[in-house]
Amino acid sequence: MTASTQTTYVPPLELTAGQPAPIAANGGLSYMSFDQDGDAGTRRAISDALALIEGGDAHTATAYLDDTPPGPIETKWGIGFRRFSECMAYIKESGMQAPEGGIVVPLRYTVNEHPSYSIVPSNALWKDEGRAADANLLRQDERAEVYRCLYFPQVLRDARRIQEYYPEISPYSAESMDRLGVSLAHCESHCENFYDHREVERVFYPEMEQLLLDYFPGATEALVYNHDVFDKHYTGDRTENQDDKNPGVNANYANLVHNDLNDNSGRVRCRELLLKNLPTSAAR
Repeated sequence: MTASTQTTYVPPLELTAGQPAPIAANGGLSYMSFDQDGDAGTRRAISDALALIEGGDAHTATAYLDDTPPGPIETKWGIGFRRFSECMAYIKESGMQAPEGGIVVPLRYTVNEHPSYSIVPSNALWKDEGRAADANLLRQDERAEVYRCLYFPQVLRDARRIQEYYPEISPYSAESMDRLGVSLAHCESHCENFYDHREVERVFYPEMEQLLLDYFPGATEALVYNHDVFDKHYTGDRTENQDDKNPGVNANYANLVHNDLNDNSGRVRCRELLLKNLPTSAAR
């Protein structure tokens, strides 16, 4: 696609000075660059994912872990463990300590130095009978990616004490988000039942949108579009229903280091939601 016909916003490629080249596909270039008819490059991403599987590069990490004896695994990032419990035992035995307000915990990182892909359940690929073989390959590879991860002992610090590490930054400021990728905010919510997805959308979403507008100077519009609920002790119905925008109730907490919405998937998700909401917004 030439510059004259490009209609999709493509963020410029920026690499942090002094850091190694990204392992992401296309050298870290946004998939928005491969947009086709407004898909934000999703078709290209799926094609790249399938090519990576066929190339077998990711299996190198799997084979390495399969051939390593039980116990601690020496990696270039430090000592890793196959199981959470093994890593926790190491933390206790080694006497690792965290600063006040912090904790030392096992966190799961991939040891696969190749791009990995996760196709969201709503993608049309999963329902396309003509692409059942592709769907099966992608599903198997996504499951295999779990086995390419190890638990590493990590120190987590209390975000409320950010100014102890960065005296010039308040954790309750937009600057903290811009510079550190995290900030804190306070909300006295009027939502009484967070297990009722309709009440959450009706009450809590507007509260969060207003919080964002107040938080970021110059912001004129904010959109909150989904939420998750976690409670391992919940005894009610946990069923997810995407069509009804009901996230269900998760029994397990995320224990891996991940980025839910990256440069590609975040924009794709926002575009989908904005396009779906345009008719409703226009009718108001």
